[in-house]
Amino acid sequence: MRGIPAMLGLLLSATVASVDQLKFLHDTLESVHKEMHISTLLVMQRHQRHAAPDPLQPFYPLAWPTLRIDKGQRVEIATRYMRPALALVYMDAYEDTVLLDALAESFNHMRETRIVIWLRVPLSEQLLATICQQATEHSFLNLLVLEGTTSAHRLHPFPHAHFQSIQIQMNPNGIFPHPWLNFQGREAKTQVSLKPPQSFYWKDPLTGGEKSSGYMYSLMRTFAEKRNISLVLLKDSAGKAKMDWGMELNETIGGDLDLPMTAHFANLRGPKQSRINALVGIITITIAVPCGQELRLGDLFNSVCFPQVIPLMLVNYICFTVAESLLGAIYNHWAHRRRRFRFINLLLNLRVLRSILGMAGELPLRHRTSTALVQLIAFMSYVGFLVTTLFGAHMSTLLTMSPQYRHIRTIKELRDSNLTVVFNKISLRLITKKVDPDFVSSLLPNVQLMLGKDQLDLITSLNTSYAYQVYAYSHDPLWFVQQHSSRKALCKSPHLDLIRDIPCSIVLQQNSVYGLAVAQFVDWAWSVGLMVHWYSQAVHDMIYSGVTPQRSLPQAIAASPITLEDYKTVRTMHGVGCLLAVCVFIAELVVGRRRARIGGRN
Repeated sequence: MRGIPAMLGLLLSATVASVDQLKFLHDTLESVHKEMHISTLLVMQRHQRHAAPDPLQPFYPLAWPTLRIDKGQRVEIATRYMRPALALVYMDAYEDTVLLDALAESFNHMRETRIVIWLRVPLSEQLLATICQQATEHSFLNLLVLEGTTSAHRLHPFPHAHFQSIQIQMNPNGIFPHPWLNFQGREAKTQVSLKPPQSFYWKDPLTGGEKSSGYMYSLMRTFAEKRNISLVLLKDSAGKAKMDWGMELNETIGGDLDLPMTAHFANLRGPKQSRINALVGIITITIAVPCGQELRLGDLFNSVCFPQVIPLMLVNYICFTVAESLLGAIYNHWAHRRRRFRFINLLLNLRVLRSILGMAGELPLRHRTSTALVQLIAFMSYVGFLVTTLFGAHMSTLLTMSPQYRHIRTIKELRDSNLTVVFNKISLRLITKKVDPDFVSSLLPNVQLMLGKDQLDLITSLNTSYAYQVYAYSHDPLWFVQQHSSRKALCKSPHLDLIRDIPCSIVLQQNSVYGLAVAQFVDWAWSVGLMVHWYSQAVHDMIYSGVTPQRSLPQAIAASPITLEDYKTVRTMHGVGCLLAVCVFIAELVVGRRRARIGGRN
């Protein structure tokens, strides 16, 4: 193989093997590496001589980074070494099956890693049965047993673990195929969590039949169909309808549920859960508060006039009045005419006022400065046209959108309002654990805890007696409910966000055989758009299930005829205009008589 020194080292060691057996091991490892490269080699033997080098090192196809441990050592491969790895287990006696227990602890959170067992004892049915039992117990998925010089036995984990003889060099499916692509009808326990929109039951008002829905329900059902899994749907026992997420999480960790139909915050992952991430969404924990009431017509008109239009018209009036007075002074200077300046022309300039209001006015054509003055008046008329158009556009927009009074927008305003905030238990746990233990008690003194289903009932009925901690994401239930109503009952603000962009993932039992399969399937579902479809369908079914005699969506505000009260602002403006007209008329009479007396004296 590789020279006399290597052979002498092998013969002097405790491991004795024929040249054919070593060649068979060499060829097998080389084929495994060609199928998928090996980054770390874990060599396990019941007794390791740590001071002596590995006697089989010269017979490995490549010089892989090698870690040698015995049955008493434990190393966390998943967090300390590169992947993908390969475990090479030497079994020199029947008692060496205990090495699989030590290997399970070293391969924690990576039980799908390839394992090659090199048998140095005669193979028996009892030994294969023992290996099968340990593989099932530890959830090993890729395991190969080498015996003699040509015999190889591959583990088939599903539906029940068993071995099948294969030919290493003549296997079209490869040495280690992906068993998680076909579970061969293996049974998996699951349960509808009754937590909309993840998974829930709803009653069709048309047929009266009960149906299951939810994006997690659709995900798990489709996953089972595609991966040949037989779902065993557990029925709700008494009291489980109000089971919180913590109880369901404990059932999953304890093995009572194989494929739970609930997503949990990845930030709350515990040590006994699978580390394989199956991301099903990213949400933001925020607070929805009651929206303000619809603006009255007078307040709507004032919101446009006083902050926007009137200041703009006032600035334009002053600028154009000064400009026209300067042009008049220049003309008088050129014409050698002495005319006394009157401040009344700055206070009341009807020509500028008509132009800004968009009204027609006369054009002076009698003087040499008429060209400049005409240009100024044309520019003033254009500015007036823009101002009146802006005012009309704002009014049309506000009358169409039916704006509301300002609602609570910050945490400080929410605290000062003394409004009760309805919280979900798991969200409160996340905030106190990851943000600040005293966050809620210091910033939100009035907090009421409620089950998720009861809280969702209040939100979908648009109950404005409380503020609600909600999960915000695209096309969430709150958005879906209010898009069918002309009024907005509950509003959100970015300044009310508590925690942003929290990943939600499926929580499985530690070292679950479904972990890698679920993660790959979820990635595929996102890539083809199925997750978005399941989200929207679940929210639709959740809202549709609430259309019952006990609770219905809020009725849209119907159009109503205009009453005299709606003309209050118009009447006020008309009265102010008439009063100004009378005052101007009286002023003109007084000024005219004064001028007549002065002319009579002259």
